[in-house]
Amino acid sequence: MTIGRISEDFIGNNLVHISIDGVLDKGLVSVLCGVCDVHIQNGKGLLLDFQGVLHITGEGRDFLEKIVLQADIINLPGYIKIQKRWRHSV
Repeated sequence: MTIGRISEDFIGNNLVHISIDGVLDKGLVSVLCGVCDVHIQNGKGLLLDFQGVLHITGEGRDFLEKIVLQADIINLPGYIKIQKRWRHSV
């Protein structure tokens, strides 16, 4: 059972602030992927805010590794480290 919440706030015309609360597990990742995909397809920038996250499962970590190139991430818990992988070599 997923214990979490996602809320969206639009900042101007081109940016969506998405707040994630609770446990980022397989169920919440599935919902969050759908939310992010819709906004990305509509050309919106994403600002993912993890301030309310209590725990991140392996599926949550996998999601972070994939979305990091498409979104700005703020308030990630200190126990989670992700590395931004660049699409193009320098």
